[in-house]
Amino acid sequence: MNSKETKTSPAKYLLLYVPFLLSIAVGDPISSYLIAWAGSFFIFYVSFTNKIKPTSPELPLAEKIFKPLFLTQIIFAGYMSCTSIFYFLDQMGYKNFSKVYGLTPSLDELKYTAACQQYYLLGHAAFAHGLLALYKSEVVSKYRPKITNWPKFFMLAAIVCAPIGFVLSRTGALSVIGNSISGLALVAATISLALAIPLKQRGILVLSGILYISQLLQALKSGFKEPVIVSVMMLGLFLYPFYKRAVILTFIPLMLLLFTVLPTYVNTFRKQLSTGDADEAKQEALKQVQESFSGDQLAETNWDFLTGRISEIGMFTKYKESTDTRGTYYGFQIVGQAGIALIPRVLWPSKPITEDVAMVRVLENGIVSDDVMVSAKPQYIVDGYLSGGLAGIWIALFFYGAMAQFFDNMCEKLFGGYFFGTAFVCTGIFGFLWRGNCFEFIFNNMLYGFLTLFLLFIAFKQLKIIERKPV
Repeated sequence: MNSKETKTSPAKYLLLYVPFLLSIAVGDPISSYLIAWAGSFFIFYVSFTNKIKPTSPELPLAEKIFKPLFLTQIIFAGYMSCTSIFYFLDQMGYKNFSKVYGLTPSLDELKYTAACQQYYLLGHAAFAHGLLALYKSEVVSKYRPKITNWPKFFMLAAIVCAPIGFVLSRTGALSVIGNSISGLALVAATISLALAIPLKQRGILVLSGILYISQLLQALKSGFKEPVIVSVMMLGLFLYPFYKRAVILTFIPLMLLLFTVLPTYVNTFRKQLSTGDADEAKQEALKQVQESFSGDQLAETNWDFLTGRISEIGMFTKYKESTDTRGTYYGFQIVGQAGIALIPRVLWPSKPITEDVAMVRVLENGIVSDDVMVSAKPQYIVDGYLSGGLAGIWIALFFYGAMAQFFDNMCEKLFGGYFFGTAFVCTGIFGFLWRGNCFEFIFNNMLYGFLTLFLLFIAFKQLKIIERKPV
């Protein structure tokens, strides 16, 4: 630990768990849920404002936003803990934010919802605890980037990484590494575009814009909402230090618009894709979005999205109900399966298919029936709960936060600081931590993401993109 780091009293971390204790002390499920839901905002507040540990207080948020304590926590914990409010409103008899009279909430369902929200809150507290425990205001690095034209470098990095990532991601044994390299390509294209605008480098601006738009179009053809939202969000974050007011006035409404239209687009795209090719599906989905603005379908689709897709608390309640009925947890079984998933298939050709292994517990707990062709892998926190209840949640989420911050520290140490190490390398390789996954996939991504990190470090040293600092 360098001289600028100060030790934090372990007792201060208890502040993270105060909302959880308050929520379980309240017997009424509605009050308990609301306390647990609001508790996550309290955790955001105390972890962002140096109430527990100094988190680079001398720096404005724009110069540290990509650190896991901030961006990863906002996205991962925000998605996990805060989006359930729509499901709760639906249970309370609301539809499209309007009360539907005559609907009586189910007390049993509310109890399960409140309990699962408490689990989310405990998981958020443990996650923030892990992040803060390993957070360093300054990471000492022996290396520095040897780059004079940043927009040009990132443009070239995107051009090189995109085809490599595309090929490797479709090569079974190397697909995880390929996905990491594709992540680097997306981040590189975004940074290049964001830097070329204020620096007025027109040639690079045009090429970077083409690269970025091609990535965005590819995201639209993926059939998933997250890549589109992440692409736009990252551009706004990288532009924010240069155009604070313009970004706030432009990108916040743009993000709200995306959340409004993407559910309709994705639903239509997936339906059309089953009967045609991706380009036809994309055109039909865009047409459906345009038509839906003139009717009630957009509101209906969005409410279904908010209550059933953006939040997975409904599935969590089913896992809890099944576990209560069964009376036992999985113990180390899921962790063991995750360990098996780490073994390369080239060394074990008959290794069980990871997706099928993860789906077994989905079927065992009655989340979906075995005749439904759908992937419904558990959330990371659900696997923690299934493994060991409250203790399983705490261990799993503390580990998740600690590893996220450990990876970031390594990126800054090897690549010479925040901008190159965190904003580019860590965001590109470890962006999967924003969304999470079941144990089998997340541990696999962590291991091979870490391997990609060192391969990139070796490559950049050989290419003299980074160099040792003079003594």
